[in-house]
Amino acid sequence: MPRDKEHPDVRRQKAITFRGTREEAEEALHRFVRSVKAGAKSDGQITVTELFEKWHDADSARQRPRAATTSHHDRLRFERWVKPRFGDTVVTALAPLDVQKFYEQARKDGPDGSIGLSPNSIVRIHALLAAMTRWGFRNQLIDKNPMVFVEKPRGEALPPTAPSIEAVQKLLKHLWESDRRMWLAVRLTSTLGLRRSEVLSIRWQDFLLGHVLQDEHGQLRIESGIVADPVSHKLIQTDTKGGAQSHRTLWLDRELTSEIRAILFQLNIPRQMGGYVFADDADNSKPWYPDTLNKKLSKARNEIPDARGLLPVCRTITFRSLRIFCASVIFADKLDVRTAKSVLGHASIETTDRYYIAFNDQQHRAATIAVGDRLARSPFEGVEY
Repeated sequence: MPRDKEHPDVRRQKAITFRGTREEAEEALHRFVRSVKAGAKSDGQITVTELFEKWHDADSARQRPRAATTSHHDRLRFERWVKPRFGDTVVTALAPLDVQKFYEQARKDGPDGSIGLSPNSIVRIHALLAAMTRWGFRNQLIDKNPMVFVEKPRGEALPPTAPSIEAVQKLLKHLWESDRRMWLAVRLTSTLGLRRSEVLSIRWQDFLLGHVLQDEHGQLRIESGIVADPVSHKLIQTDTKGGAQSHRTLWLDRELTSEIRAILFQLNIPRQMGGYVFADDADNSKPWYPDTLNKKLSKARNEIPDARGLLPVCRTITFRSLRIFCASVIFADKLDVRTAKSVLGHASIETTDRYYIAFNDQQHRAATIAVGDRLARSPFEGVEY
C-alpha cells in the first residue's frame, strides 16, 4: 500500500466501500476501525488461535457481520480439529507439510473406533484455515501466508438429486387433505425454489403487496430470511443468504394465487396482515422455528405409503431437495441455467449448475434414443434379420 506523504512512517490502511443505511454504515465503520486497531497491535507473532478469534470477530468478505450459523460451524470446526493440533503455533511458523499430514491423519479412522473425516469435511477445514490466513495477511497481522503453499484437498462432488414429480404431487395431495399450512409451505418451495429461511420470513402483507387479491397471477417479493441462532436458539431476521443479489420478485401460478387469496379472505385483515404466514400464535407475531418445518415435513412424509402400502414413497423429500426439484424442472423446460439461478436467488451461476440441477432420467433416455433414430437404417425387403 502507498505511504501517506504527510506521515511517511505510517502505512495506509485499505479502504472499504459500504452501501446501506446510515446506521448500518456507522456500524460497519466501527467494526472496520476495530479490525485496523487489532492489526496495528500485532507484532507478527500471532498464534493460530489468536488469529482465528480476530478473524471470527471481523466482518465477512462482503463487509457485513457473519451469519450466525456459519460463525457457529466455523467455531465448531476450529475447536474440534484445528485448535488441538495448531492452536498454540505461531501462524508464520506453520509448515505446509505438517498441514498436509494433518489432513491425511484426520481422514483415517481412529483406534478407538472413531470414524475419520470425509473428503468434503477436510475441504471445509482447509477453507477455514485459508480464509483466516488470507484475512490476517491483508490486515498486516502476519507478514506471510503459509497456506499459499498447502495443496488444496479435493472433495467429493456428489450430483444433486431431486424427488420425482409424482412424489412431490403425492406429498402435496396428502398435505392438502391433512395440513393446509404445510401444503402452502411445500407448494411455495417446490414452485418458487425458496430457501427454508425465506419461507419462514413471509408475512401475509407480502401477498397483498404482490396484488394477490386483484391479479390472476400474484407476485411475492423475497428480501429476508429467518434463522435460529445455533447458540441462544433465538430467532433472527436476516438478509437473504446471497445478500442483495438474492433479492427477487417471483410470480405465482393461478392455483397458488387463488388458494392464497382464499386464505386471505378468511383472515382478520387489520389484525393479522403484518403477521407471519407460518406462525401459530394469536396475532402471528412468532414464526415457526426452522426445525418445526422439518418435523412437520418428516411427519407428512412418513404418513404416505407406496403403492403396496409399505414404505413411505416421499421419504427423501426435504426442503433443500424441493429447491433442487424446482431448479431441475425449470432447466428441463427452458434449458437455461440462468433462469434457474435467478429464481433460486443464487449469487453465482456455478452454484446453481453444480449443486441444484439434478440429473433428468427422461432427458437422458430421450437423448440416446434420438441419436439412435438418426442412425437407424430402414429394413430392406427380402432381407432376413
